[in-house]
Amino acid sequence: MKPIELDEIPNDIFIQDIKELTHSFSIEFPDIFKQLLIELNVSKDNLFITDFIEHQKIADSYTGYVFDKTHKKMYDYTIKNKKLSIFEVDIKKLTTKNTDSIRVLDDL
Repeated sequence: MKPIELDEIPNDIFIQDIKELTHSFSIEFPDIFKQLLIELNVSKDNLFITDFIEHQKIADSYTGYVFDKTHKKMYDYTIKNKKLSIFEVDIKKLTTKNTDSIRVLDDL
């Protein structure tokens, strides 16, 4: 069996994964999720956690991207010891090397 390349995976699979990740994130990190909603001034239906990486060497440290569909903005987030820091990133400069989700943002 030939391995599937990332660009061969249908967009609806990526979209489903992002929605599942967002749901799981809201359960695992409810306070952080609420903080994102407030700081970005967006409803929960328009906020998507597109990437989540747990640092292997630093306890309670995570990073990833979050997409604000309302304002069409992407943010890089970091969580360290339950404290959130976010900063906006230029979507136009992101590529699939940064995040595979970039190819489906318009379809969310």
